[in-house]
Amino acid sequence: RFRYAFDGIFVDSAPFVVLPAPPRVIGVYFSPTFTGLVVKFDAETNQANMVDSLQCSMVFSESAVDRFGQGATCSWSDPYTLEVVLGNNALLVPEDTLHLKASTKIYSRIFFRQPQQVDGIIKYQRVDQRCAAVDSWAFEM
Repeated sequence: RFRYAFDGIFVDSAPFVVLPAPPRVIGVYFSPTFTGLVVKFDAETNQANMVDSLQCSMVFSESAVDRFGQGATCSWSDPYTLEVVLGNNALLVPEDTLHLKASTKIYSRIFFRQPQQVDGIIKYQRVDQRCAAVDSWAFEM
């Protein structure tokens, strides 16, 4: 809610949502060669801030990582798609339930950061920043 005053009268606005909805998992499937897993989100994400890391433990729970096998790697092919390359002795089968790590923050991207004032003119710059987070998800294959 937003509260404002006019002529000594205080008024509360109707409730409203400022942040976009968090990304949602919309699909999980094996790669065409069954050597990997693809997780699709419905919105652009911050890619879990993985940067150059390939560690699946940054995103998935310990029990999920164990099912991926030794040497499994995780990477983002684009802001919507998380890919897992399964390792040796993977135990993952259809209908397994996988969990994202409880501390994983996968955020929606927004397009503006704090405005900057230049020569008396306020300018907005397009950037990608985190906004609303998926705290923890469980999904079935």
